Amino acid sequence: NVVNMLKTQDADIVVWAELNYTGGIPEGNPYDIWEWGGQDASGYINQQAFAQVHMPPSLTYTGRGITVALIDTGVALAHPALTGHLAAGWDMVDDDAIPNDEPGGAGWGHGTHIAGIIAHMAPESVILPVRVLNPQGRGNSFVVAYAIEWAVNQGAQVINLSLGTDFDSQILREAVAWATARGVVVVAAAGNRAASTPHYPAAYPNVVGVTAVDATNRKASFAGYGAGWVDVAAPGVGITSTIVGDQGYGYASWSGTSMSTAFVSAAAALERQQSPAASAAQVEGSIVASADNLDALNPVYAGQLGGGLLNVSRLLDIPETTVTPTATPTATPTPTATSTSTPT
Repeated sequence: NVVNMLKTQDADIVVWAELNYTGGIPEGNPYDIWEWGGQDASGYINQQAFAQVHMPPSLTYTGRGITVALIDTGVALAHPALTGHLAAGWDMVDDDAIPNDEPGGAGWGHGTHIAGIIAHMAPESVILPVRVLNPQGRGNSFVVAYAIEWAVNQGAQVINLSLGTDFDSQILREAVAWATARGVVVVAAAGNRAASTPHYPAAYPNVVGVTAVDATNRKASFAGYGAGWVDVAAPGVGITSTIVGDQGYGYASWSGTSMSTAFVSAAAALERQQSPAASAAQVEGSIVASADNLDALNPVYAGQLGGGLLNVSRLLDIPETTVTPTATPTATPTPTATSTSTPT
């Protein structure tokens, strides 16, 4: 084993060594779980999910002055709904300044979908797209760690990581710790394996680990869960957002903890605008403390869904509007594949 050899034979010069772990988006092939909405934006703007997290009808906070780094598959830079929301990012796969959401693979459109959620909830925030995943939605821990450092140096105050791996990577752990020590709020997906096994980077200290619920506030069938590493839940079933595909630019519904993560990243941007001097840990604590407890609705997962459902109004100390969950639960779409993380 090369890593063990380095650790034992070069102990005086090697601080640490590890495998470069692969990981990626947890949603699998989007074409199996999309519902294409074409150019109609009404299902995107008016969907229940925004009311479900108690988004105020009139935004006191809009994310103005806050940069949210979206480390993902890239973004459809020319999507009409994202015009004016994007900063100049970087493509770490092709090593150029065009972090476009590349066509043809299982990950196509993923970053674009995440961007649309953030852009709607925090409309005056700036999204910094950083492409680290190939068209199949795959990447590795070294590149993601470098992307985190790059994003912080570009001024990101919130980082969205709708990706992950089953392996605890030291370089990724250290990159996250470095970012949060500088006040950057890091938000990551709990994964779609329907398991309590920690998913990284969501399970790292000071990272806001996000699981998914359906329209009735029950845990989504595919969503990861667990005491001590999942911090909060957000809608993640049938979420409509911006997309790019064979039919061009439009809107589509997609399910996964990746979508839930975007809700929380947007909320973090609003809270960061409200409390610019707060530490990353304080923002995380506020998100968790203001959430709606879900234990009564999810007795099997009591204590394993973090603080509960994201509540944006309570987070921002804005009077809440009443939201009634969908009366009849519908079957939760189960992604056809989840990220498979193997050491290279």
